[in-house]
Formats: sequence, structure tokens, C-alpha cells
Amino acid sequence: MRKHLTLWLGLFISVLFLYLAMKNVRFAEIRKSLSQVHLPTILWAMVVFMISFSVRALRWNYILRPIKEIGVPQAFSLLSIGFMANNVLPARLGEVVRAYFLAKKTDIRKSLSLATIVLERLSDFAALLLAALIAVLFFPLPPSVRRVGLVASLFFVFFVVLLIFIHFRKDKALRCFDRFLSFLPLPTKQKMMERIHAFMEGLLILKSGKEFFWVIVLAVAVWAFWAVALHYTILAFGIQIPFSARLLLLAVINLGALIPSSPGYVGPYQYFCWVGLSIFGVDKSLAFSFSIVLHALWYVPLTGLGFVFLWKEHASISQIRTLKNQGISAETFLAAAEPEENSREEMP
Repeated sequence: MRKHLTLWLGLFISVLFLYLAMKNVRFAEIRKSLSQVHLPTILWAMVVFMISFSVRALRWNYILRPIKEIGVPQAFSLLSIGFMANNVLPARLGEVVRAYFLAKKTDIRKSLSLATIVLERLSDFAALLLAALIAVLFFPLPPSVRRVGLVASLFFVFFVVLLIFIHFRKDKALRCFDRFLSFLPLPTKQKMMERIHAFMEGLLILKSGKEFFWVIVLAVAVWAFWAVALHYTILAFGIQIPFSARLLLLAVINLGALIPSSPGYVGPYQYFCWVGLSIFGVDKSLAFSFSIVLHALWYVPLTGLGFVFLWKEHASISQIRTLKNQGISAETFLAAAEPEENSREEMP
């Protein structure tokens, strides 16, 4: 029942956001803008997107190094499988699928493999909030946007302070979360605490401030290349917007994609592209055309690579669907970590 509810809720959210993105667009203008796109520049944007993805693999390999060295090519292949699963399957199953294959191919216990992905996502979140902070503090923006940006900046400061507190006061933080969630029914509270444990375990993978610093640097590099690809896509469409729009658009699109939706982020992706561009007076039809191309630039190659690497693993999408149908989730994945695994492999 819960699986079907999640599926239909994601579909509803996608349809709603897609409707909002397409409302009042002129399809003749969409065809015109798509026909005038400068293809060599678009190809450069795709190349830079793939460089960004390669840096993402380098970052995950760096996070895994204190546990086990798997190499950047292996990290790249597992990342591709995870992104493909997110793009074609509901319920954002990609992270769990990636952790499943990592645990299957190595002796890394399952909960720890998932924790590395949690840490990776946290660094993404921090880098995107930092992009919004830079745009607000150093570039002229409309007053309404600046107010929203200042709220995001305060959230960024709170987020950093929270991470520091959790890293150095894990036991106290756990007690605080346990008391805060005491109003929930016991089964729900237990699931939430399992997620919090995974969150904290991910933070504790890094033993020093230097390691944490380099993870953030690599996260900034991931999104810096993404911003360059975004810049090339803007040039290919001939859209005239200030430099600050790149940083703001980077944050708005990718933070907006966190909203639960159908596979591949369809709907929210198009809507938040329009929201970001509308701030700078870009026509809605042009913004929608831009969102289609920008989305396709990473969706198509990463989904294709994911299927290729899945085939090399002698697996298939039907097997991944089997995991989904069996109710494999972050909670059950963590619960599957056997006690003997925990005793066999401790963090160095």
C-alpha cells in the first residue's frame, strides 16, 4: 500500500509541477527556440556535465578511501547505475541500489556503504546552499529574491553548525533527536532514528577537519563544472542574463529537484528552471525549451551509461525492480546489516 501511495504521490507532484511549468507557454515559440539552439555549444555543455560526473566519482572514491579503496572507475560505474535507477524507477531508489551493488562487490557492510552516500549528498546540499549564499551576498538581485536568499543563507549557517555539533557530540545529538521525536509512534520513530544513525555514521567516516574540507572542495568542484555546463547551455540558447543568474539557477534547480516526484525529476526540474529564469525576465516558452535541453543533457548520457554498466555487472533493470517490489528501502537496507558484519568491519 505504501509503495503505491509513494508512486502515485510522486506522479501527482510531477504532473502538477509540469502543468505549472507549461501553463501559458506558446508551443510555436518552443519549436522556434529549439530549432535555433547552437548545437556545438550544446555538445560542449554535455562534455562538461560528464566531467562534473567524473569529479563526483572522484569524490565518492575519496569518501570511501578510509574504509576501502575501490578506484575511480569502479565508483564511476556504480554511480552511473545509481543515477540510472533514479531516472527510470520511482521512489528515488538509486541511492539504495548503488549501496546494494557496493556492498555486493566489496566487504563493506551495508549500513556503512549507505552512510557514504548520505555524506556525499550532505556535501552536495552544502555546496548548493553556498552557491545561493554567494549569489545573495555578492551580486545585485531583486529584493524579493534577496530575502529568500538570506533565509537560505541562515539555513546554511545552521546546517554547518549542526554538522559540527553532530560530529563532535554524537551521543548528545542522538539523545536530543530521540527526545525530539518522542511524539511519534514507536515504529515511525525507530525508522527515523535509523535514518539519523545513517546520517551520523556518514559524518563520522571522516576523521579530521582536513578530510571534511577536501570533500567540500570536491563537492564545490562538482557543482562548479555543473555551473559551467549550465553557462554553455545558456549561451547555446542566446539567453541574456547576468552572471549571478548562473549561481542562483544552479541552486534553485537542484534544490528544487529534492522534492519527491516521478523518476528523472520530471516536472519539478522544468518548473524550477522557469522560476530561476523568470527572475531575470526570461520568456516562459524559452525557459521551458531551455529546461528540456538542460534536463536531457545529463539525463540521456547518464541513463545510457547506467544501463551499460548494469549489463557489465550481469544484472538487469528487472532485478532492480525485484529489489523494489521486495520493499528494499534505506530502512530495510540498514536493518539487513548483520551483527557479525558490524563486529567484523569497524571503521579505521
